[in-house]
Amino acid sequence: MKPRSKKFYDDFANVVKQHVKKCFPNIEIRAVGSRNRGDFQRTSDFDYQFCIEGGETTKEKFYPKLIKCLEKEIAEYKGEKVRVELGGSGNVVNVFPESGGKVSLALEPCSKFQ
Repeated sequence: MKPRSKKFYDDFANVVKQHVKKCFPNIEIRAVGSRNRGDFQRTSDFDYQFCIEGGETTKEKFYPKLIKCLEKEIAEYKGEKVRVELGGSGNVVNVFPESGGKVSLALEPCSKFQ
């Protein structure tokens, strides 16, 4: 695994977010934790929360759709294969570039975004 810069993560995360919004235009995405504060650390576990405007759903119902979308839309990034997986606890969807790194997305109720 090679070390990744903040710029790499910012660029990769922007691509991920663009594809999520392409598949699901009614999604609102926000950065959380160190990404939100602007002091992103490579050791950060959590990156983005999103909610689906106009209707609540469950992670169990929505995550398979999100994974399918991302697998189709981002099979490769800057010459690296990309893997999309459900997190071990089922809480997040993780997007992994082949040579290291990860962007995580977690569904939250829209009421938490207010």
